[in-house]
Amino acid sequence: DEFGRVRPSDSAIAAATRVTFSIVQVGLEMPMVEDVSTDSDGAIRILWTIGGRKLELVCPFQPSQRPYWYYSDAENFRIEYEQSREVLRRLVAWLNGKTTAFPI
Repeated sequence: DEFGRVRPSDSAIAAATRVTFSIVQVGLEMPMVEDVSTDSDGAIRILWTIGGRKLELVCPFQPSQRPYWYYSDAENFRIEYEQSREVLRRLVAWLNGKTTAFPI
């Protein structure tokens, strides 16, 4: 638009860093990131895909908003705000095709 590219806030960067580091600490097998971008609201979006399954971490611009997971396949989509290790493990297992059940 006429204002140029929207840059992420410091809080969005901190949230994205915190969550991605937790993935590494837990030792989960993640595919390569397909895309990292900001949206029109300044949120950071990190996308992983395998086949028709998509898992996206969204870290909003506003510090008062929590990061969340958006995940989808050909038939379903959901949003998950919980960032616990157990939820993360289930989402990654689903993304990697280790479970066919749509998580959570």
